[in-house]
Amino acid sequence: MPYSKPAVTPEWIRVSEAAARLNCHPKTVLNRIRAGTIPVRVLRIERLTRINRSDFEAYLESLANPPTNQP
Repeated sequence: MPYSKPAVTPEWIRVSEAAARLNCHPKTVLNRIRAGTIPVRVLRIERLTRINRSDFEAYLESLANPPTNQP
């Protein structure tokens, strides 16, 4: 059976796209996902990894709006 690339749908993004938005290397993104510091759902198909867009957007929003500690 011939190889066919998985379709990139609007709900899944490439690791390279996430890395560009975080201004880091794609391997850094993968390492942070494995460590749990980037809490996103991941779709792995053979050697390709896709990140759930809504989870990633929520993560970016949490970086922009950190929780405030009020005494």
